[in-house]
Amino acid sequence: RERQQAIDALPWVRQATVVRVWPAAIQVRIEERVPVAFARAGTGLVLLDASGVALPAAGGGTAYNFPVLIAVPGVSAANPNTPARLAARQPAMKLYAAFRQAVAHDGAAAIQSISEIDLSHPDDLVATVADPGSGGATTLVHLGDQNFAARFSVFLSQIASWRQKYPNMTSVDLHVDGEAI
Repeated sequence: RERQQAIDALPWVRQATVVRVWPAAIQVRIEERVPVAFARAGTGLVLLDASGVALPAAGGGTAYNFPVLIAVPGVSAANPNTPARLAARQPAMKLYAAFRQAVAHDGAAAIQSISEIDLSHPDDLVATVADPGSGGATTLVHLGDQNFAARFSVFLSQIASWRQKYPNMTSVDLHVDGEAI
């Protein structure tokens, strides 16, 4: 029990099981936390897993390519993984998970085109997206809180024509289905 508690206390361990196998062996099973995003924490960044647990930097020079989440509650705190802080960030993490799953069908390039996601409003996920083929232009895309796949597909299919018509466009609001503002 002591060994299991010590292993469970490690920040990258999601779940551990320590079992004594008779007569003289111990079996340890570890499920590791998997980072899914960065979150802005003050002037720096922290890794977050799908549950919103803040993870320390991984050793070994591991490089991640995730969007940066903005306005995730409690990640800047001295102890960001208290039960109250984890509970406070659950709605934001659920919104991000729904978005991530919805755009996954467009492939890794779709999620990699997103540099930041603002989660400050529970009814409006706002993504900063690199416009395909635009040479570095980005657009703030308001996607609401549902139908992410359809709305993101509208953005990807229409951005080139919108850029031609409105060359100084900086944002588009797609949070109402069938409308682009």
